[in-house]
Amino acid sequence: MEYYLKIQHESTFGCLPENAMVASRVMDNKGLTLVALLVFSGLSCTSGGESGVCVAGEIDCECNAGLCVVGGICVGNVCLEEPEPTSSESDSDLDSGESGDGDGDSGDGDGDSGDGDGDDDSGDGDGDGDGDEGNCEAGETWCDGICVDTSIDLEHCGSCGHACEVVDGNGACSEGVCAPTLGNCVATGEPLVSCSEACAAQGKVCAAGGCGGRTLTWHGNLDSCNSFIGSAGGGPCSLPTEPVTNYYRCCCGEQ
Repeated sequence: MEYYLKIQHESTFGCLPENAMVASRVMDNKGLTLVALLVFSGLSCTSGGESGVCVAGEIDCECNAGLCVVGGICVGNVCLEEPEPTSSESDSDLDSGESGDGDGDSGDGDGDSGDGDGDDDSGDGDGDGDGDEGNCEAGETWCDGICVDTSIDLEHCGSCGHACEVVDGNGACSEGVCAPTLGNCVATGEPLVSCSEACAAQGKVCAAGGCGGRTLTWHGNLDSCNSFIGSAGGGPCSLPTEPVTNYYRCCCGEQ
């Protein structure tokens, strides 16, 4: 009786250990079906994990749904090592599609996304909308790495770096000018020092009624003056003309 043996391709069984025995059907020419044990030799795994186990996606093993591990490429449902890049590929930014400088970014070869100018910003000074100097909105000015409105910004009032004083929680920048605030504590004495003189001594000018309607405030002692505890007084900058309490503060603005 003649038999013929139909042996499926290795990929059907996966990667098998050496001398593995696999059951297969053997059919004779009369259609009778027999079961034979086939001994496979020389089919041991060459890679992909533990000896005798071929992990899908590993090199020299079957592809895993068409995918392979890093450094591998699926060819004919088998993972092969990916070939080295050829000299026709311009730089090391092969997989990014970026303009190449070898540092993995689209920049200038300095390893960051910036402009190579040694500062900490990520811009490149080209006015292309990525936060560069000169790319501020209308009415804004570039100060200390940010765009600010110098007409109202307390830290950059009127110009970069010109900060307004905040006294007793009060302080503002309006139209690029710092609002007046209460000046230093002044002790009453003989003769009394007017608010014009007191503010001038502090490098400022008296602002009559400029501190919420106040030209000066009166305080019973130095502690209350330092704590801004007292009573308000209005009037011209020639005040005070006579003492009301022991200390006072005058409303002073910038010259």
